[in-house]
Amino acid sequence: MEENKIDPYQILGFVILMIAFVWYVYTVPEISSNEIKSDLDQMVDPQNDEISSDVEDLIVLDEISNESNDVLSTKKFEDVYIDNEDLSLKIDSKGGMISKALLKKFNDYKGDSLYLFKNGNHNFSIKFITNEGKKVDTKNLFFSPKIVTSSEETKVTMSLKLSDKKFLNFEYIIPDKGYMIDFSIKSFGFNNIVNDQEQVLLNWDLKAFRLAKSVDYENRYSQLYYQFEGNDTDYLSSYSDSSDNENEVSWISYGQHFFNSILVLEESSDNVFFESKKMFEDQGKDVLFTKNYTSIIPIKLKSGEFNSKFNWFIGPNDYDVLKNYENEIYESIYFGWGIFGWINRFIYFPLFGFLSNYFSAGLAVILMTVITRLAMSPVTYKTYLSQARMKVIRPEIMDLNEKFKNDAIKKQQETMKLY
Repeated sequence: MEENKIDPYQILGFVILMIAFVWYVYTVPEISSNEIKSDLDQMVDPQNDEISSDVEDLIVLDEISNESNDVLSTKKFEDVYIDNEDLSLKIDSKGGMISKALLKKFNDYKGDSLYLFKNGNHNFSIKFITNEGKKVDTKNLFFSPKIVTSSEETKVTMSLKLSDKKFLNFEYIIPDKGYMIDFSIKSFGFNNIVNDQEQVLLNWDLKAFRLAKSVDYENRYSQLYYQFEGNDTDYLSSYSDSSDNENEVSWISYGQHFFNSILVLEESSDNVFFESKKMFEDQGKDVLFTKNYTSIIPIKLKSGEFNSKFNWFIGPNDYDVLKNYENEIYESIYFGWGIFGWINRFIYFPLFGFLSNYFSAGLAVILMTVITRLAMSPVTYKTYLSQARMKVIRPEIMDLNEKFKNDAIKKQQETMKLY
């Protein structure tokens, strides 16, 4: 039998492990709160375009304003639900933005409720750089709501309150009926927080829902329009990915064929970036979105503070509705090319609007067809008459062609006598 022996190398290894453990316990320092904060600062890297999602709810005001007595609450406040005669809206406490927009009087191609904003397809936020060099995006911050209701409107103020003397407000005024919302961005005490030497940007993004059965047809008439340099309008391609930059922009329209979201700026903005991307390749039941719209709008601070006003239309792409609002936002409707656009705009649109007041949409289209035929009847009558005459004299023309086939001048003279 082999004799059991103690291996000296095992004893030596055990002693080394014990020495290493004692050294670790008594020599490695505890991680201080300052070091943790430093790590968070690195995660919110000023060189990154986006604030890290890992710390978006951990941002505190002393990182923004360098004042340790002010703390930015990470508490999620109650979301706001507002209804008027035509719209049902949800305004999220996180980001202070409209996250749901339901058009009450319309349905999609499946017969379901028609939403333009829902399930995170819409983003509306401000990005700015602090005096400390940090990038802040309001979509990651929490706003507290205040609601004031009157007989004619509801006023919702979403407030990012840093202290009693420092706050950023998103203010929505929703009328008791209609699709146009008054919207403003105002701040107080931000002049020593925001670095006014850097651009302050308003980001507006929308993934446009598929709302029609034929997604290809809907996509063809879904376009990003904008007004610039006074009353000029232009648009991005509806068939392919497209982008542009423009100055003196006064409104931006995210068209979804029969529906529209239009942001109207009280003061025009320069160097506005637009982008439109097609979001499907082939038609199919699984297609959820048609376009991805993006606009980046520089905001001008006034004495270092936010003070910008807008109008925001969320509703049908209906000429009779849009013409009632200012700034010619009805120009966001595609009427057609050239002279056909004028005919549609000044004849067919008003005619259809008149007929649809008394008849269903289908019957109104049939009546428009009959009226068009009657209006064109003098022209078509002359055409038919000319064709009938040609049919009568055609045999004689063929005889003349055979008789004077070698004398072109004589054939022409005899043919003219028939007319």
